[in-house]
Amino acid sequence: ICCTGSTNWDMQERFQHSADTISKIFLHLLDMVVSPCFYQHYVSIPPNDIVPPEIHSNPKLYPFFQHCWGAIDGT
Repeated sequence: ICCTGSTNWDMQERFQHSADTISKIFLHLLDMVVSPCFYQHYVSIPPNDIVPPEIHSNPKLYPFFQHCWGAIDGT
């Protein structure tokens, strides 16, 4: 749903389940992904002082991002 931009109705058709079932499973998976044990094990936030090379070497992007500390709360 998140990556493909599909709607709940699209998922109902694809998996042949009700809207309630699709919503419950999606919320269960979302809770699992944001749980502390999963998040701390699989998500790592880069240090604040490192600028990715694709931004640093691109003269079109670097002037806009040179003073940024992180995008969307450091994610």
